[in-house]
Amino acid sequence: MDPHGDRYALFEKYLSGACTPKEIETLFHHFGVAQDEAALRRLIRSALLERGQADAELHARVEAFTERVGERLWVETAKERRFPWGWRLVAASLTAAITIGAMAYLLVKSDEPAAQLVSEYGGEVLPGGNRATLTLADGRIIELNTEREGIVVGDEITYVDGSDVLRQTIKAEKQRPENDSNIQYAVLTTPKGGTYQVVLPDGSKVWLNAATSLSYPLSFTGTRRIVELEGEAYFEVREQRSATDGRYINVPFVVKTRGQEVEVLGTQFNISAYADDNETKTTLVEGKVNVVIAGAATALQPSEQATLRSGDLEIKEVDTTPFVDWKNGLFSFNETGLRDAMSQLSRWYDLEVTYGEAVSETYFFGKIKRDKSLSNVLNILRKSGLNFRIENSGEQDRLIVLP
Repeated sequence: MDPHGDRYALFEKYLSGACTPKEIETLFHHFGVAQDEAALRRLIRSALLERGQADAELHARVEAFTERVGERLWVETAKERRFPWGWRLVAASLTAAITIGAMAYLLVKSDEPAAQLVSEYGGEVLPGGNRATLTLADGRIIELNTEREGIVVGDEITYVDGSDVLRQTIKAEKQRPENDSNIQYAVLTTPKGGTYQVVLPDGSKVWLNAATSLSYPLSFTGTRRIVELEGEAYFEVREQRSATDGRYINVPFVVKTRGQEVEVLGTQFNISAYADDNETKTTLVEGKVNVVIAGAATALQPSEQATLRSGDLEIKEVDTTPFVDWKNGLFSFNETGLRDAMSQLSRWYDLEVTYGEAVSETYFFGKIKRDKSLSNVLNILRKSGLNFRIENSGEQDRLIVLP
């Protein structure tokens, strides 16, 4: 016997409006049971996606369900800052769908198997992978090995497994000032559909997302460790101390992006600063950083995010997980708007995205593995209300979002 069969039956009874007050209390209890997340996800998916194929009758029942629990459930979920998987996440999505309008709900867990589909133009768009180029100070461009995950910069440049990238001894005067024009810089660049890692000369680690470039010195000298970023990267910065005037001082690590600097000593954080975005987001996972704009510094605490938009800085507390999940191979949607979600797909699958007329705003919740083909991802999002067409013109794939 299915140990969860009574829950399926109870949920179906609730959808039909036939539950007693005591049974409703039982369902509210299940909303908060984290260890039952997998069973409850299957229950929701079965009730809303598989039965009835979202026909008019099912839609009406879902709407009635939401109206009955909306206010009470919204109060419950408002207490949950991190929106865990399971009943709370799905129910919050359903409530918002009624109260806000065109809200989609992504109800398929990323580790559930999905059939490999063929895109409508007859081909398949594969996911990104380990792709990057390394540009050296003398202009040489090295195509990095796609079978490796990253490089280590030291006296030589090697892959993380110790094999050679470039065997070149770097001789640097340790007291050379940071503004010395003779300092050698390298640029690590990922294309659309690429990701790569680098261990910097001080031992700090950086993960680059797709369509990102990181400029860094081949040897850190002076009183600050400075790198420059365009795109998105996750940093694990190691503390470094330097002997100056007979005493040891901390050497700040500085990330320069468009319109701001982020100064740290030792910490973990994510910066998203794409040139085609109208905002720069700095998300602190642990430690402490200063976001410096026009000489004015603002300190961030763990789980805080600084958003720079048109010269204005907004600080808010966030669940950091959705902003760093890309590093762990996931698309992570937490009330993510349509265009933001499509931007993620565009960078990872090297797509051009266009929008038809009167495309309404849609929001997505959930996680999908980034190692899936494009058609698999779109098949999941289609269930959340995404309408689209895929075209191919020469070497460029185009995703057209439809009303």
